Amino acid sequence: MIPQYTLESLTRYVEHGIPPGSFLCAVLENNLFSAVNRADKANLAALPEIVKYIYNEVPSAAWGNSKSVSDYIESFRTKECSL
Repeated sequence: MIPQYTLESLTRYVEHGIPPGSFLCAVLENNLFSAVNRADKANLAALPEIVKYIYNEVPSAAWGNSKSVSDYIESFRTKECSL
């Protein structure tokens, strides 16, 4: 039920630290009002499934609030710089 483009964006975020769009950022940051406001029709319908997916499949350090999301993204930038 989760749109394929949403799953692909989450995969890029988890595996490479690539920031997702504003809707997924709001979901990852636990900002319900912003997530609902930014969702397209397909993501709005799938929002409960997206939340379940993040809870079960995305590392807990990668979501929960804006600091967790920004720190997760930054951790990939730090890795790239040290190569």
